[in-house]
Amino acid sequence: MQNIKVPNCKDFNRLSTDAAEDLLYQLLIEKLVLIEQDLVPDLSHISHFASYTGGMKVDRVEFVRQGRFRLCYQVPWEINWSCADQSQSGVAGEKVHFTVSESGHLSFLWLGKSL
Repeated sequence: MQNIKVPNCKDFNRLSTDAAEDLLYQLLIEKLVLIEQDLVPDLSHISHFASYTGGMKVDRVEFVRQGRFRLCYQVPWEINWSCADQSQSGVAGEKVHFTVSESGHLSFLWLGKSL
């Protein structure tokens, strides 16, 4: 996963919860192209044939506790059964926790591992 760092991180810890959420939201929208593929979940709970179609969207960033946040985002998916000339599509709502270190680096936690 690409390294993402909060600009002017020394001031980050002084921000209100709302301001920190807003700053991280904007940062993640700007950097989404760098981390998008790492955020695509296993879609087998939908179908083993479901695949990511692109166009991931950041919904919001939520404060969890000091230095820890939750990214809520949407993952468009599609299933194509070309032999039956059928397709199905939808959007999966996903969440992933991440931390912001003292140096301002974001570390995403997914299934107990850092990406």
